[in-house]
Amino acid sequence: MKKIQKVLNSVNNVFSYVAMAAAFVLMIITALQVLLRNFTTLSIPGILELTELSLVLVVFLSIAYLQSAKGHIRVEIFLDLLPRRIRLILSFITYLLSFVIIGIMLYAGVDQVSSIYNLGQRTSNLQIIIWPFYLVVCVGLALYALTLLLDGLIEIVSVFKPDESASDDKANEPSGETGAI
Repeated sequence: MKKIQKVLNSVNNVFSYVAMAAAFVLMIITALQVLLRNFTTLSIPGILELTELSLVLVVFLSIAYLQSAKGHIRVEIFLDLLPRRIRLILSFITYLLSFVIIGIMLYAGVDQVSSIYNLGQRTSNLQIIIWPFYLVVCVGLALYALTLLLDGLIEIVSVFKPDESASDDKANEPSGETGAI
């Protein structure tokens, strides 16, 4: 499972770099638009379309990376009070439900890509073909779903492993010295 996780994390990293590049391009064109509008009467044609399409890349190419980095918001205020095994089981259930919801979204997204591809839809001003951006949504959701599934499997396998954190907690306990004056 570690090999699969390593490969999936590598793929997620690559897509996150593409998302970062899209965010950088978005930042540049937005700043250029502001400068052009403030100092001249010029404007970048199709700026709204470029912004919308860039945001698709930024959001959906980075969502799986954020999951693999455990960067999504989690509310753990009560979970920390529960025993380790219960926490792991609840975490597994959360991953499983998230996987199902993302799977439903992915199914709808694939259907949408098919419809938009068949219709040949384009943006109104720049006439950019939009089905590839819908495909990016599907790729991002698929990677996110796989990452959720893998994380859920890791959690459920951890339920049956001995609690290693108890010995780690003893080693990491403070020595009583706080460093306060």
